[in-house]
Amino acid sequence: RRKVAESGAFDALVELVSSQEKVPGKVVLRNLAAKGLPKADRLGESDPYLRVFCEGVEHQTQVIDDCGQPEWADVLRFEVKDVATARLVLLCFDQNDNSSDKFMCMTSLSLAEVTA
Repeated sequence: RRKVAESGAFDALVELVSSQEKVPGKVVLRNLAAKGLPKADRLGESDPYLRVFCEGVEHQTQVIDDCGQPEWADVLRFEVKDVATARLVLLCFDQNDNSSDKFMCMTSLSLAEVTA
């Protein structure tokens, strides 16, 4: 550990960051939405849903029928071992009744970027 400045709370922050200790936490996702999704069905809009991954755990939202700009009411909760290294991966699929679901798009983000 090294001290950069002598100023109470700042010293504690420097010690926390430099100690390399894992900081566990909880992630709660709500009000998820997507905009400008491509039409994946021949007739009508897509029927999108999300598969969300964090540290080996997967949650899935409800399917929103016939919608190119879905807003999901689901609340997804994850426990993480270390907020500094955890990542969220969100995959969007179009549900199909007569064939396998079709991948539409994805995004990934580091929790460190969100909490900074």
